[in-house]
Amino acid sequence: MNVETMRIEIAKAYPGLGWKRKVKEMSENQVIAVYHTFQKGNKFKPARKTQVGPVYKQLTFDDISKTK
Repeated sequence: MNVETMRIEIAKAYPGLGWKRKVKEMSENQVIAVYHTFQKGNKFKPARKTQVGPVYKQLTFDDISKTK
């Protein structure tokens, strides 16, 4: 992963514009260090999506022919 991609991921960790500005001004070595620290602290874990109701799917002709 390159430093610019790390910078983008670090900036996403917090919503504030001040944080994004700080990340933009960080040196490459600092970006790498913060990225690895965030990785160890699970700051990049995606939020869990909980399903509220049933999932419906449009049937296709292939689905219908498989049931016969």
